[in-house]
Amino acid sequence: MPSQLEKRVMTVLRALRRTFDDGGDDGGDDGAPPVPQEDPGGTRDAAARAVSAIDRAEKLCRSMHRMSSLTDDYREELSTAVRTAERFTERIETIHSSRVRRLERRRVFGTILSPVETIRGLKRCGKFLQAVLEHDPDLDGVTLFVPNDGAFLGLPAEEAFEHECWGVHIVDGPYVVSDLSDQARVQPRHRDLRHALRFRFDMRGVCAMWLDSDSKPPRQARIVKSNIKCAGGTIIHVVDKILYPDG
Repeated sequence: MPSQLEKRVMTVLRALRRTFDDGGDDGGDDGAPPVPQEDPGGTRDAAARAVSAIDRAEKLCRSMHRMSSLTDDYREELSTAVRTAERFTERIETIHSSRVRRLERRRVFGTILSPVETIRGLKRCGKFLQAVLEHDPDLDGVTLFVPNDGAFLGLPAEEAFEHECWGVHIVDGPYVVSDLSDQARVQPRHRDLRHALRFRFDMRGVCAMWLDSDSKPPRQARIVKSNIKCAGGTIIHVVDKILYPDG
């Protein structure tokens, strides 16, 4: 019959092995569990020590089967190995739980959301989200130029995003950045055909846009985040300025 100490060792080993097996193919070549990118050095060292503790405890367990009794020194060494394995089991399970949470976040945020929910999830776009919720524009199958919160700085609340602005920040049909070639003229929803949008790329590949009706555009908006896909075929580009067609 296995001793209580041997049962304890085997329980720890099974827990560790289960943690490693759950790690799948994301583990390192040494069989260690996946390591979060936030702390690559510390967690990788911990995983390596845990593997060493497993090997040590396994060897001791195999030796136990061939011994009729254990010396005090041998028993102390085995207990030390068990405690070490238990300590690193807890740490590795923490690493594994962190990995599961990351994968779940990727699954949730990797899902294509509606335009409104996509805007809700964007950083620093809360002011425009409020305008969307108040006006409820049709955002299916369009290209939407979303001003970030910085675009609203210094503007009176009543002028932050005027009614006419919807007509130049929404283009019917989806356009990714590669569709917006230099000096391309894209017609938005605005009723005035003179308010087409023009685009220019600088040497760094940053795209600027302005209204075609301005011969010397006093206000240009830069695309700071591009090609965000939404349900219904909508494409969102985040910009750093608001374009005013009547300004």
